Amino acid sequence: MCQFFSCISDDKGKVAYFTVQDIVEQMSLGNPETYDWNSHTSIAHFIGLSPTEEDKWNKWEYNTNTKKITADSLVTTDDRKKVLVSIKKYLKDKDLAFLLNFYNRNSGNCNSGDYNFGWFNTDEPTMRFFNQPSDIKYSNFANSKRCPNLSGWRLIVWVSESEMTPKEKKANLNHKTLGGYLKVIEYKKAWKVFWSKTSKTNKEKFLKLPNFDSKVFEEITGIKV
Repeated sequence: MCQFFSCISDDKGKVAYFTVQDIVEQMSLGNPETYDWNSHTSIAHFIGLSPTEEDKWNKWEYNTNTKKITADSLVTTDDRKKVLVSIKKYLKDKDLAFLLNFYNRNSGNCNSGDYNFGWFNTDEPTMRFFNQPSDIKYSNFANSKRCPNLSGWRLIVWVSESEMTPKEKKANLNHKTLGGYLKVIEYKKAWKVFWSKTSKTNKEKFLKLPNFDSKVFEEITGIKV
């Protein structure tokens, strides 16, 4: 059962899981692959494994309360000692309560379930759209046809060395080694770029969201519709 904290290993020293940085980057892109941060399959896909290759990796769950690790699927040599070293090194000095909420897409404190806000909740709440309540749950909305596609929305973009300005090269001295750098785009500018490129059909999905309010939409995105 996939839960916080999930990871996979190949018995050759490689241990894979979603880091906070990985999650933030994927979220900034709109999570185009709809990854579940606690899913072994999502982790495998994220690091480039095919389904056949994934089947050759061990799958683990680490309980941050008991500090014990259990195997969901042990298909090769038992390498739990190496896995534990990797996990403990990653979790060292981190706020586990925050991570538990973060990996389960919660905000607030002391929540379980999914997409919760506030304190001490176990269920999944309904969503708010444009500062107004609705009867829609995120888990249902995210996989529905009415949900707009945000896969083209970027706060972080790759700029190759040939496209970098002299100022960018001076500020990013490792660009020659990397072949470029990751550029952070201002939030409303990112929306402007996205809106100019997304399809008419996708734009209509935004405009048909429950409780749509053009003033709120403009305040957040900078786009007047």
